[in-house]
Amino acid sequence: MFNETLLSPFHEPLPGQSIVQPPPVQGDTPDSYEVEAILDSRKRRKKIQYLVKWLGYGHEENTWEPIQNLKDAKEALALFRENRRAPQ
Repeated sequence: MFNETLLSPFHEPLPGQSIVQPPPVQGDTPDSYEVEAILDSRKRRKKIQYLVKWLGYGHEENTWEPIQNLKDAKEALALFRENRRAPQ
């Protein structure tokens, strides 16, 4: 099930406009992208996944990633964990 109020209509780019995504950053692995923030975590099949907001991409491009995909995002992970421990 999915809440349809979270959907928004797709609008075609105007003639002459194009949607340009940022290129991958050069990291330890090919096709490495820069993490802007870790937004959430969840447990799936006994493994933790993190909701990643990618730098230069909209929220519709956020993805759930396992920890092994976030080797270059130590600062973002530390900040996420620190904010989770902080009293609200």
